[in-house]
Amino acid sequence: MVVAIIGSVVTGPVFEEIQAALDRTSRPPIGVFFDTTVARGPSAESARDQLRNLTVFGDFTSVVGLKRHVSAFLAQKVHLARQNRASPAVLARERVVVAPGEEERRAFLLVQGDTVRVLAEAIKPSPLLPRQRFHFALLPSAEFVERTAITPYTRFGLGEDRYTFERTLHAQQAGYCYMVIRRPWWFQLGRSTVDLTVLLSRPTA
Repeated sequence: MVVAIIGSVVTGPVFEEIQAALDRTSRPPIGVFFDTTVARGPSAESARDQLRNLTVFGDFTSVVGLKRHVSAFLAQKVHLARQNRASPAVLARERVVVAPGEEERRAFLLVQGDTVRVLAEAIKPSPLLPRQRFHFALLPSAEFVERTAITPYTRFGLGEDRYTFERTLHAQQAGYCYMVIRRPWWFQLGRSTVDLTVLLSRPTA
């Protein structure tokens, strides 16, 4: 990921996109380069201070200078392109507990061509308590927005209730995908404890 800050202002959405990339597991290589031909405003100065120690970092004064930075950044990170991509990266591995009438959501930032595979399985929380069914969905951002636009967040349809789900999503374009684990309100027998694994595969070419 290459970010060129051109101008005096770093808007909130731009900084949030950078932060989302920094929070991603595994974190992508990120280069942040600032145009020094303009006076930086407070937002740009704040972003510069926060990003200085987290990324490949530099200043430029022309298009030629920016190209040099980008070329050096790519040369430094070229070994990542040579890694064996046959083994999926683990985006998340956690245990989620969902009470009746509640849900847990996760969002993952993908690039075009990424494939996410999710394994979600209800487990027994203790030897004396049974495992409980739950509802599950893995959605691209457009479908997630469409489903939640006009319905309460706990009521848009997820489908069947099961003990185990395995879902795969292929990113047709860069953006977020959303995962939802829900324990519907009519399940009055207690919380559902779910072991969750999220795997990311990248295109080989």
